[in-house]
Parts: sequence; C-alpha cells; structure tokens
Amino acid sequence: MDVQTEKENKGLNTKKCILICASPKSDIEFISRDMPQKAFVICVDGGLAMALNIGIRPDLVVGDFDSYPLYQSSAYETIRLPTHKDDTDTMYAVKTALNRGFNDFYIYGATGGREDHTFANICILKFLADRGCQARISDQYTKITCQNTGMRLYRNQYDYFSIFPFGCLQSIVSLKGFEYPLERGTLTCSYPLGISNTIVGETGEITVHDGCIVVMQINENERIKK
Repeated sequence: MDVQTEKENKGLNTKKCILICASPKSDIEFISRDMPQKAFVICVDGGLAMALNIGIRPDLVVGDFDSYPLYQSSAYETIRLPTHKDDTDTMYAVKTALNRGFNDFYIYGATGGREDHTFANICILKFLADRGCQARISDQYTKITCQNTGMRLYRNQYDYFSIFPFGCLQSIVSLKGFEYPLERGTLTCSYPLGISNTIVGETGEITVHDGCIVVMQINENERIKK
C-alpha cells in the first residue's frame, strides 16, 4: 500500500475491500505489489483468473461469467448473476461490499480494456464518493479517485496530476502547491483546464468547494519505460 493511502486512512475506521476486475491489459505484478495485505478480496468475473495467477484466494466471486465461461468452482463463495441486468458485474460487487460494511475500496483490472467499461468504473468511483467511501482505481500507470471534498497529493509518487469535474456541469476548486495553482477556480466539463499539472513542493492540496472532481495521477516515467 502506498504512503499516500496510509496517510489518507490514518485515524479512520476503515474496512478495506479489494476488487479485481477482468481487464485483459492488467499488469498482475503491479496488482500483487500495490494491493493492501489485509483486505476482503472480491474477484469480478474473469478477474478470478488474474487473482489465481498471483496466488490470491478470493473471499467472494461475483459475475455473470461472460469473460470466464468455464468457471464452475465451488471452492469460493460465489454470486452468479444473470447476463441481462441493470448493474454491471463490478457495480453489483461494490453494492455487495457496501452491504457488508466495507468503505475503503481498491479496484484493479478496471482500466485499459474497453473504454466504455473504464468510464463505467469511473462512474462507480462517484457512486462510492457520494456514500462517503474512499475508493481508487489503480493500474501500473494511473491512479484515479473521485473527490467531493479534497485530498493531499504527493509529488514523489506520480509525475502528472489531471483534474476534471465529474457528475456536474462545473466544480469550484482550489489548488495549492501546484505549478498551476487555483483559488476557487471554476472547472467546467467542456474545457479541460485541469490537465497535466505538476506539484512544485513535496505535496499538493486540492480543495473542492462545490461539485465533484475526478483526479488522475499519472506515472509517465513508468509508461515511457514500457
């Protein structure tokens, strides 16, 4: 677990839940390295195959198994979903975790496949933020969170930070410690003003005065290496 997450959660009564989804472009070594050690693990559909490849035994498996049609195991608690439904498999898994009292979510395998699935998973971050939960979608290049209050970011972990209003026409945001600061600036959904910022000190502070934002932390050096 990264230093930022430890500081986010310090002093909070959190119950951690890991979701491993089924993106075919997931880096299983990154997942194994990044995920917290003590957490409830839900594998979403074909995410089970990735979990088993890195030696992770799930506590729960959820899905309609369109991406893992051969799944027949009774070794794990399983919720088998119909293929025709309103919730995505990941959304159903999140709702199940919320009903079981979890409030701190680490979501993997949720980016890099179909773009509509990626966008749907970002919508799930908004769903969780609206319910007072911590949540992040992480892959080897990017960490995505949804914020309606604010957060502190750390320069030594990521190269670029992009901020966009989400679920609203505009957000009122202050940025301190960034190359491009804002004081109650207006971010609109039709103009990408918050793209590719950097932190000039050790930390950057984001305050959301109104609306909601998606924050994308980009590890560009890691991307270049690949």
